[in-house]
Amino acid sequence: MLKKTNITESANVEFRAEIFNLFNRVQFGQPNLSVTTAANAITGQVFTQVNTPRLVQFALRFSF
Repeated sequence: MLKKTNITESANVEFRAEIFNLFNRVQFGQPNLSVTTAANAITGQVFTQVNTPRLVQFALRFSF
């Protein structure tokens, strides 16, 4: 999103908001394939996330 506001004829302010992964959809990594002992049964569990979580950034720019 972008909002540009003129202050004078030669000066303006621009406000910008950028959103990445807006709906926060998760993409899981590959499951653990190593075979371990029965006490440490972690085979088939997923411990990683492939994409990044929701990210929002704001910017303010003054031009003259």
